Amino acid sequence: MTAVLWAACLLSMTNIALMSAWLPTFFQEMAGIPIQEFAISAMIAYLGGVAGTLSIGYLMDRFSATRLIPLYYLGLCAALLGMAYVPFEAQIFIGILIFWSFVQTGGQAGLNTLITQIYPPRMRSTALGWAGGAGRVGGVLAPLYGGFAIAQAYSLQLTLILAAIVPLTVAVLIAFLGVASRQQDAELEKVPAAV
Repeated sequence: MTAVLWAACLLSMTNIALMSAWLPTFFQEMAGIPIQEFAISAMIAYLGGVAGTLSIGYLMDRFSATRLIPLYYLGLCAALLGMAYVPFEAQIFIGILIFWSFVQTGGQAGLNTLITQIYPPRMRSTALGWAGGAGRVGGVLAPLYGGFAIAQAYSLQLTLILAAIVPLTVAVLIAFLGVASRQQDAELEKVPAAV
Protein backbone atom coordinates (compact mmCIF):
# COMPACT_ATOMS: atom_id res chain seq x y z
CA MET A 1 0.00 0.00 0.00
CA THR A 2 2.75 2.43 0.93
CA ALA A 3 4.72 1.69 -2.22
CA VAL A 4 1.65 2.28 -4.40
CA LEU A 5 0.87 5.57 -2.64
CA TRP A 6 4.47 6.75 -2.93
CA ALA A 7 4.53 5.88 -6.63
CA ALA A 8 1.25 7.72 -7.15
CA CYS A 9 2.54 10.79 -5.29
CA LEU A 10 5.83 10.74 -7.17
CA LEU A 11 4.05 10.60 -10.54
CA SER A 12 1.40 13.14 -9.58
CA MET A 13 3.91 15.68 -8.34
CA THR A 14 6.13 15.01 -11.36
CA ASN A 15 3.21 16.02 -13.54
CA ILE A 16 2.48 19.12 -11.45
CA ALA A 17 6.13 20.23 -11.49
CA LEU A 18 6.45 19.58 -15.22
CA MET A 19 3.32 21.49 -16.15
CA SER A 20 3.96 24.36 -13.73
CA ALA A 21 7.51 24.91 -14.91
CA TRP A 22 7.36 23.98 -18.58
CA LEU A 23 3.85 24.40 -19.99
CA PRO A 24 4.29 28.06 -21.03
CA THR A 25 7.65 27.21 -22.58
CA PHE A 26 6.17 24.24 -24.44
CA PHE A 27 3.52 26.46 -25.98
CA GLN A 28 6.01 29.19 -26.84
CA GLU A 29 8.73 26.94 -28.28
CA MET A 30 6.57 24.25 -29.87
CA ALA A 31 3.45 26.16 -30.92
CA GLY A 32 4.69 29.74 -31.29
CA ILE A 33 2.30 31.13 -28.64
CA PRO A 34 3.77 34.24 -26.95
CA ILE A 35 4.43 33.48 -23.32
CA GLN A 36 2.51 36.61 -22.21
CA GLU A 37 -0.66 35.39 -23.96
CA PHE A 38 -0.35 31.96 -22.42
CA ALA A 39 0.31 33.45 -18.98
CA ILE A 40 -3.00 35.36 -19.07
CA SER A 41 -4.90 32.17 -19.91
CA ALA A 42 -3.01 30.22 -17.26
CA MET A 43 -3.86 32.80 -14.57
CA ILE A 44 -7.55 32.46 -15.39
CA ALA A 45 -7.17 28.67 -15.32
CA TYR A 46 -5.88 28.69 -11.74
CA LEU A 47 -9.41 29.46 -10.60
CA GLY A 48 -10.13 25.86 -11.62
CA GLY A 49 -7.49 24.74 -9.13
CA VAL A 50 -9.32 26.41 -6.25
CA ALA A 51 -12.56 24.73 -7.29
CA GLY A 52 -10.77 21.39 -7.69
CA THR A 53 -9.39 21.49 -4.16
CA LEU A 54 -12.76 22.40 -2.68
CA SER A 55 -14.69 19.84 -4.71
CA ILE A 56 -12.51 16.82 -3.96
CA GLY A 57 -12.99 17.20 -0.20
CA TYR A 58 -16.74 17.50 -0.56
CA LEU A 59 -16.96 14.53 -2.92
CA MET A 60 -14.65 12.32 -0.85
CA ASP A 61 -17.10 12.66 2.04
CA ARG A 62 -19.75 11.06 -0.16
CA PHE A 63 -17.96 8.65 -2.49
CA SER A 64 -15.14 6.11 -2.28
CA ALA A 65 -11.81 7.90 -2.61
CA THR A 66 -10.24 5.06 -4.59
CA ARG A 67 -13.03 5.36 -7.15
CA LEU A 68 -13.18 9.15 -7.20
CA ILE A 69 -9.48 10.05 -7.39
CA PRO A 70 -8.87 7.96 -10.54
CA LEU A 71 -11.65 9.96 -12.24
CA TYR A 72 -9.74 13.16 -11.55
CA TYR A 73 -6.55 11.69 -12.99
CA LEU A 74 -8.36 10.33 -16.05
CA GLY A 75 -9.75 13.84 -16.46
CA LEU A 76 -6.22 15.21 -16.19
CA CYS A 77 -5.07 12.81 -18.90
CA ALA A 78 -7.95 13.97 -21.12
CA ALA A 79 -7.17 17.64 -20.41
CA LEU A 80 -3.55 17.20 -21.48
CA LEU A 81 -4.68 15.49 -24.68
CA GLY A 82 -7.15 18.32 -25.23
CA MET A 83 -4.38 20.90 -24.86
CA ALA A 84 -2.32 18.91 -27.33
CA TYR A 85 -4.93 18.94 -30.07
CA VAL A 86 -7.24 21.95 -29.53
CA PRO A 87 -5.76 25.14 -31.02
CA PHE A 88 -4.81 27.80 -28.49
CA GLU A 89 -6.97 30.34 -30.32
CA ALA A 90 -10.13 28.20 -29.99
CA GLN A 91 -12.68 29.49 -27.50
CA ILE A 92 -12.88 26.11 -25.80
CA PHE A 93 -9.13 26.13 -25.03
CA ILE A 94 -9.55 28.30 -21.91
CA GLY A 95 -12.18 25.82 -20.71
CA ILE A 96 -9.69 22.99 -21.18
CA LEU A 97 -7.09 24.93 -19.18
CA ILE A 98 -9.57 25.56 -16.36
CA PHE A 99 -10.52 21.87 -16.35
CA TRP A 100 -6.82 20.89 -16.38
CA SER A 101 -6.17 23.03 -13.31
CA PHE A 102 -9.34 21.71 -11.64
CA VAL A 103 -8.44 18.02 -11.97
CA GLN A 104 -4.70 18.44 -11.42
CA THR A 105 -5.06 20.34 -8.14
CA GLY A 106 -8.10 18.36 -7.02
CA GLY A 107 -6.39 15.06 -7.76
CA GLN A 108 -3.32 15.92 -5.69
CA ALA A 109 -5.47 17.19 -2.83
CA GLY A 110 -7.41 13.92 -3.03
CA LEU A 111 -4.20 11.89 -2.80
CA ASN A 112 -3.12 13.82 0.29
CA THR A 113 -6.52 13.28 1.88
CA LEU A 114 -6.51 9.58 0.97
CA ILE A 115 -3.22 9.14 2.83
CA THR A 116 -4.77 10.62 5.98
CA GLN A 117 -7.73 8.23 5.63
CA ILE A 118 -5.66 5.09 5.14
CA TYR A 119 -3.14 5.41 7.95
CA PRO A 120 -4.04 5.39 11.67
CA PRO A 121 -3.87 8.75 13.50
CA ARG A 122 -0.50 8.02 15.11
CA MET A 123 1.08 7.58 11.63
CA ARG A 124 -0.74 10.17 9.54
CA SER A 125 1.71 13.05 9.65
CA THR A 126 4.67 10.73 9.06
CA ALA A 127 2.88 8.96 6.18
CA LEU A 128 1.93 12.26 4.58
CA GLY A 129 5.45 13.62 5.02
CA TRP A 130 7.11 10.56 3.48
CA ALA A 131 4.65 10.46 0.58
CA GLY A 132 5.29 14.15 0.00
CA GLY A 133 9.02 13.47 0.10
CA ALA A 134 8.62 10.76 -2.52
CA GLY A 135 6.60 13.23 -4.55
CA ARG A 136 9.39 15.81 -4.37
CA VAL A 137 11.61 13.39 -6.28
CA GLY A 138 9.20 14.01 -9.15
CA GLY A 139 9.95 17.72 -8.89
CA VAL A 140 13.59 16.88 -9.56
CA LEU A 141 12.81 14.54 -12.47
CA ALA A 142 10.26 16.76 -14.26
CA PRO A 143 12.71 19.42 -15.53
CA LEU A 144 14.78 16.68 -17.14
CA TYR A 145 11.85 15.66 -19.34
CA GLY A 146 10.98 19.27 -20.13
CA GLY A 147 14.52 20.08 -21.20
CA PHE A 148 14.80 16.84 -23.15
CA ALA A 149 11.54 17.50 -25.03
CA ILE A 150 12.74 20.99 -26.02
CA ALA A 151 16.24 19.77 -26.95
CA GLN A 152 14.84 16.97 -29.13
CA ALA A 153 12.43 19.41 -30.84
CA TYR A 154 9.40 17.33 -29.91
CA SER A 155 6.08 18.58 -31.18
CA LEU A 156 3.59 19.96 -28.68
CA GLN A 157 1.32 17.01 -29.40
CA LEU A 158 4.00 14.40 -28.69
CA THR A 159 5.18 16.20 -25.57
CA LEU A 160 1.71 16.41 -24.05
CA ILE A 161 0.75 12.87 -25.12
CA LEU A 162 3.79 11.52 -23.30
CA ALA A 163 2.97 13.73 -20.29
CA ALA A 164 -0.60 12.37 -20.30
CA ILE A 165 0.73 8.87 -19.57
CA VAL A 166 1.71 10.03 -16.07
CA PRO A 167 -1.81 10.84 -14.74
CA LEU A 168 -3.15 7.75 -16.50
CA THR A 169 -0.68 5.68 -14.49
CA VAL A 170 -1.72 7.42 -11.26
CA ALA A 171 -5.37 6.57 -12.01
CA VAL A 172 -4.45 2.91 -12.50
CA LEU A 173 -2.40 2.81 -9.27
CA ILE A 174 -5.16 4.29 -7.12
CA ALA A 175 -7.81 2.09 -8.74
CA PHE A 176 -5.58 -0.93 -8.02
CA LEU A 177 -5.23 0.20 -4.42
CA GLY A 178 -9.03 0.37 -4.15
CA VAL A 179 -9.52 -3.12 -5.60
CA ALA A 180 -6.87 -4.58 -3.29
CA SER A 181 -8.42 -2.83 -0.28
CA ARG A 182 -11.92 -4.09 -1.09
CA GLN A 183 -10.61 -7.65 -1.54
CA GLN A 184 -8.82 -7.46 1.79
CA ASP A 185 -11.98 -6.18 3.51
CA ALA A 186 -14.01 -9.00 1.96
CA GLU A 187 -11.52 -11.62 3.20
CA LEU A 188 -11.58 -10.12 6.71
CA GLU A 189 -15.39 -10.34 6.78
CA LYS A 190 -15.21 -14.06 5.96
CA VAL A 191 -12.84 -14.87 8.82
CA PRO A 192 -15.32 -14.48 11.75
CA ALA A 193 -17.95 -16.48 9.84
CA ALA A 194 -15.57 -19.42 9.48
CA VAL A 195 -14.66 -19.48 13.19
